[in-house]
Amino acid sequence: KKKATIIFIFSPDCDHCQHATKELTANIRLFKKAQVVMASSQEYAYIKKFYEEHKIADHPNIILGRDPSYFFGTFFRVR
Repeated sequence: KKKATIIFIFSPDCDHCQHATKELTANIRLFKKAQVVMASSQEYAYIKKFYEEHKIADHPNIILGRDPSYFFGTFFRVR
C-alpha cells in the first residue's frame, strides 16, 4: 500500500527483455522505493531459467511470476 508498482511484462527469450532486466538489476538502487512485478505467459521452465540467470532472488523488491492467461497484457492492452 502506498508503494509505487512497476509491472514488467516480459518474455524470457526476448533480447530486449533480457537487456532491460540487466539494466533494471544493475540500477536497482533507483527503484528501492518501488515494487517490481515481472510477469510472463511463457512456460515455467523458461521463466525459472530466466529467474536464475538474472539472479532475481538477489532483489527482494522484484517479484517474478507466470501469467498463463496473459491477464496483464490484455488488461493493459500491450501491443
